Amino acid sequence: MVDSKIRKQLIDLISQHFNATELERIYIAVGLGYDSLSSGGVQDRAVALVEHQARHGRLPALLKELKAARPQVNWPELTDTPADATRLHHIPHPQNPNFTGRAQILQQVADTLSAGQTTVVTQTIAGLGGVGKTQVALAYCYAHLDDYDLIQWLNADSEPGLGEELMSLARRLGLVPANVTDQQAAVQTVLHWLGQTSHKWLLVYDNADQIEPAQLTRHLPRTGHGHVLITSRNPNYGGLGQVLELGLFELAEAVDFLFQRSGAAIDPHPNPPPGRGRELAPSPSKGEGWGEGESLERKSKAWQEAADLAEALGRLPLALEHAAAYVASKSSSFAKYHALFTERHNELWQRAEKPERYHATISTTWELAFDEIKKTPGALDLLNLCCFLDPEGIPLDLVLQIATLPVETLHATSLRPLQTAVADELALDDALGALRRYSLMQRAEDALTLHRLVQAVARSRMDDELRQNWLETALELMLKNWPFRQNQMETWEDSKTLLPQLIFVAGLAHAQKFETERAATLNGHIDFYVDFFGNKRAALPFSQRALAIRE
Repeated sequence: MVDSKIRKQLIDLISQHFNATELERIYIAVGLGYDSLSSGGVQDRAVALVEHQARHGRLPALLKELKAARPQVNWPELTDTPADATRLHHIPHPQNPNFTGRAQILQQVADTLSAGQTTVVTQTIAGLGGVGKTQVALAYCYAHLDDYDLIQWLNADSEPGLGEELMSLARRLGLVPANVTDQQAAVQTVLHWLGQTSHKWLLVYDNADQIEPAQLTRHLPRTGHGHVLITSRNPNYGGLGQVLELGLFELAEAVDFLFQRSGAAIDPHPNPPPGRGRELAPSPSKGEGWGEGESLERKSKAWQEAADLAEALGRLPLALEHAAAYVASKSSSFAKYHALFTERHNELWQRAEKPERYHATISTTWELAFDEIKKTPGALDLLNLCCFLDPEGIPLDLVLQIATLPVETLHATSLRPLQTAVADELALDDALGALRRYSLMQRAEDALTLHRLVQAVARSRMDDELRQNWLETALELMLKNWPFRQNQMETWEDSKTLLPQLIFVAGLAHAQKFETERAATLNGHIDFYVDFFGNKRAALPFSQRALAIRE
């Protein structure tokens, strides 16, 4: 919240320079009735007005009107810096120890940002993810921690969710009180602060795939000593800044990644065969990275096997991640995995409907891991559930609530194994461990994450009945655990955390034409919450969905 000294200064200046009639015009200009806050004199009404605007994060709007009415007055600037703003970073994902390559794109990002432009990291390979946009943004953040006073990671996959993230930033910076309910005003307050502060900041808008450029623009700072980095599959962000297309790994990068991620003992940089990246992979000097008794011939063979596998996987980073995790977990070799991959990949291509190339690659690497996780009770069911939840941060506490759902009203065959697993801490750890070993899921503190492409492939492998069963389970989980009560502030924080989950499940239900009363109720919850916090435009689609279902 803005410092009390500045609020008092505003009150004193209003009292000195405005009479009752003039102050009434200010009230009207900011959307308030003159008698709506106080029935006293100018001093009382000035106090009521300033404190009301401060509570609701609207002081910038008030100051704008005051400056317009009395430009000669030396009005205070709302550029006070919260005491804890220095080095106040919020990056919800841990640093990836296996990140490799991408030196050129990282340098391009740094060069573009240092030139003062908005940078959009994007890719357009068959409309699919999996090339590492988020990982590049994450690597940039961790490489430049000391270059910024504030780094804020924002999940930008929906307009309501993005508004919530920015409102949380405003609260964290102390720019608005915890009980502020006007989301749009809070967003404008924090954007105004970002535009005025002398501190250097970086905002990362991650996964801006579904949100339209015009919607995103409303949530971007226009000025300030900061940088904006956007990751998206949407190539149409050129109007916001320079677009850097992120492609597949180069061969040498792919081979490096396979060796590093799998923990293979053989150095990935012998003399590779001619034409296979020799210039990017020079020979080490004697003893540098060489195991005792290992020959150059053996090293060249290992490099060749890794290179062949990388090419078979299309040098797609997500597929390489799955392959390397499998090799590490099974203490296998690149050649053996390549043979398994080829066998399964051929099966896919022999089907009547040929899958798109990159989708088929992920499907194959996923199926090989799938065979392994089925051996751990509860692991497959946990993955299936999480494929119907927002992958950016699934609260572990939410997953544990699956044990409370009534199997008699849902699908006992699908639900009981998972309920058994989450009820036993050791069994749950085993299930999570299996999923993490094969890079199908990650755990950061008390939340689970997985790649959207893994989700999409997993859902595509289900038949219609199983897909509907898990969607209905996710929907019931949301309805049972949605805590929001408008008059109980203690429910607001948990509701903010769960909102992306509700939006994601509602979106899947809409896409799959799952039009039940329960789906209508879920959309109604989102509509009410988003509208309550002042974003009527973002709430409207959910209201329309609920009404359409009930017609």
